[in-house]
Amino acid sequence: MPDLMPRYLTAFHAKRLPHRFVDVLIIGGGLAGLRAAIEIDRSLSVLVVTKDQLRQSNSIFAQGGIAGVIDPLDRFEDHIADTISAGGGLCDSEVVEMVVREAPQRIQELIDWGTKFDQDAGELALGREGGHSHHRIVHAEGDSTGREVMRAVIDWTARLPHVTTWENSFTLDLLTDDEGCRGAIVARGAAGLTMVWAKQTILCTGGAGQLYRETSNPEVATGDGLGMAWRAGAELRDMEFMQFHCQPSHCVANGKDAALVRLSGYDAPGTGPRSQPVSRIGAGLREVWFGHHDRPHTRAAGCALLHGGREHRSRGAHVAAELVGRRRSDRQWAARREPIGEQ
Repeated sequence: MPDLMPRYLTAFHAKRLPHRFVDVLIIGGGLAGLRAAIEIDRSLSVLVVTKDQLRQSNSIFAQGGIAGVIDPLDRFEDHIADTISAGGGLCDSEVVEMVVREAPQRIQELIDWGTKFDQDAGELALGREGGHSHHRIVHAEGDSTGREVMRAVIDWTARLPHVTTWENSFTLDLLTDDEGCRGAIVARGAAGLTMVWAKQTILCTGGAGQLYRETSNPEVATGDGLGMAWRAGAELRDMEFMQFHCQPSHCVANGKDAALVRLSGYDAPGTGPRSQPVSRIGAGLREVWFGHHDRPHTRAAGCALLHGGREHRSRGAHVAAELVGRRRSDRQWAARREPIGEQ
């Protein structure tokens, strides 16, 4: 059977295009891409390419905080155990341990770069959310953690003389030969195509939520990195782990809205008490079932989850009640929802 997948999305002639040479090419300007740029030795030239502006990425819209063993009464072993349990047996234990043990250092790193996390009496305010057995979540501006972290990291990266950023530049494909990746071909608006040659290329291109009809992801999450990697011959894995974050508590179906989740008397770090619907969801949802309650702060201390406005749907189902992990929470929600077509 012939291979119907084109190697490159567009035809180009190398002798007719401008060329740019760098030590390291980073495709993607979210937190992962900028963090990679910061880490690279300052003797090397770095080019960060992002198809939109740096302030437009999934990282900016991340509402949940960052978990780390900050409280002296908390333990790395407990955080590791919580993570593996929430992962339903699918976690790589070595990666979990590395991430958990490095978390306090990485949080401090962000503070050193200018991130202003919420505080309580001069100390980091620690929240507790689904899947965690201890208060260990740091937030910034309540549920605007991603925005604040990216503000600080963007400002810090801008100070680095060895890092150049191309905004509004769309990476079409990776340039490869028989020995590996050599860079990428980038469309730079009116400037047209440019061939970028790099000794090392790092893909930090984010998710693919926009491939779905309903998604909470921003418009830039279109899976470009996955596509270019696939065309270049890379092996893709774990494709079932599709991120919809922050997990929505609403969507619109058949053009109609109705309440799904209500907060009452919840006091999130830096926000104060409030009592209001979190969002509204379509009465025609029986034709489009998507998402759930899981705005990160929704399940923090003091918030009750209701099913149909009548009962605490997590209580009695798991020892953690409202703070049950997302995997169990999703399954409970799916088990209790009305079948398609039922009035």
